[in-house]
Amino acid sequence: MLNVYTLDDEQASIDVIDHHISNIPFLVSCGSSTDPVAGLIDLQTKPIDVLFLDIQMPKLSGIDVLKLLGGRTKVVLMSAYTQYAVDAFEHNVVDYLLKPISFDRFFKAAQRLEKYMVPNVPAPVAPPAAAPAEEDFIFVKVDVKGKYAKVNFADITYVEGLKNYLSIYLTKGRVITHMPIKELEEQLVNRGFIRVHKSYIVALSSISMVEGNQIILSDNRQVPLGETYRLPFFTMLETRMVNSQRR
Repeated sequence: MLNVYTLDDEQASIDVIDHHISNIPFLVSCGSSTDPVAGLIDLQTKPIDVLFLDIQMPKLSGIDVLKLLGGRTKVVLMSAYTQYAVDAFEHNVVDYLLKPISFDRFFKAAQRLEKYMVPNVPAPVAPPAAAPAEEDFIFVKVDVKGKYAKVNFADITYVEGLKNYLSIYLTKGRVITHMPIKELEEQLVNRGFIRVHKSYIVALSSISMVEGNQIILSDNRQVPLGETYRLPFFTMLETRMVNSQRR
């Protein structure tokens, strides 16, 4: 658990950061201030691990605060401008966030903080191996007369829930069946699929881009990313990101 303090002269910005913190289990907000002088006093008396620090403030700038801290606290700088980034990294900040700060960008910074500050984090447990290839399919009922269709998991691009019915979209066509989405989700777990919304499951292999709250698939269809599913989705995404190293 990392104790976080936010120092920004705009209360609205602090509220955004506090909201993001509340959605990340390994961060806890331990205070905030809109006054850099009062914030420095707090930082001397509270056990703070991480400071989210605005750059442009009255009395003292974020860079001034950085110098006064002398490296005692890890810092993530925030600004609406890119022009301070070079100075920021010369002071060994952990990250530099551009306002307005989206949750996905904030979460990426939080992941960096966790890796940077928490030693000996256990490696994630590898998921169970997928079932043998000959079992990578199911049969679903497609009409009331007892007709069943074979659905290969490898052919599924995404699934849409419609009350008690599912539309299973395939690389060629789709299948509609009477089934709760939770039941199919249990079949697809650990097979390269992820629940992204109360009404949608997507195949990871079919995702081509993520833009805000929309997941764009390889056929250019768009699937919404539900607020409840953002954290596990971006946690999964983080494990598949290639992080370039700053030189």
